Amino acid sequence: MSCQLTSPAARPVAAGRPPSSLLGFGVVAGPLYVTVALAQALTREGFDLARHPWSFLANGDLGWIQTANFAVTALATIACAVGLRAACPRDAARGGRRAWWARSGRA
Repeated sequence: MSCQLTSPAARPVAAGRPPSSLLGFGVVAGPLYVTVALAQALTREGFDLARHPWSFLANGDLGWIQTANFAVTALATIACAVGLRAACPRDAARGGRRAWWARSGRA
């Protein structure tokens, strides 16, 4: 009697945008946050970078700008996480996604 082992078929990528476009949001998230916060810090009267954290920019009349900055950065980070999940191979026979990260040196 012989037994043939086969690995499960690769999960197809959903129609539309490939995962690489989602990964791009992760590249943009950090610099976007820093650029917007720094622009506000330099133009906001009474704000001192040496004494105040950037989260203080969410206070006052123009606080909506920093709040929107937080929201956009969070959404970009979540989109990157979704792209990472879709980009990682899913092969239960070899230990799943965690094993792939460990083998690739990214863990």
